[in-house]
Amino acid sequence: MMCTFTYGNIGILSYSFATDCKPTYLGTTYKGSRSRTVSGHICHRWNATTPYSHGFTAKDFPDESLSDANNYCRNPDGDPDGPWCYTIDPSIRRETCGIHLCMELGKSTTTNPP
Repeated sequence: MMCTFTYGNIGILSYSFATDCKPTYLGTTYKGSRSRTVSGHICHRWNATTPYSHGFTAKDFPDESLSDANNYCRNPDGDPDGPWCYTIDPSIRRETCGIHLCMELGKSTTTNPP
């Protein structure tokens, strides 16, 4: 996310900071766009059936539909390790995404401790 502070019509300071964090410990409401696992594997789309199929439906996601969940890391089953995804690698079914808790990044949030 890019922020610019202005004075009159002049931008005097710009900076970027990480906004990709989970608002709760489990991250079941995480709606960020991370699409790689902790080891760098690419996530596959939630509405895809290959290489892995699943029984999740739109009600299991914070998104409007499985299509809107795209290939982003999510936590539809409340995994205690937080958001994860199925990978496109046929030898690695699923892996966590390592998304930090917003409080760890200095953002104010309500958390659900383990």
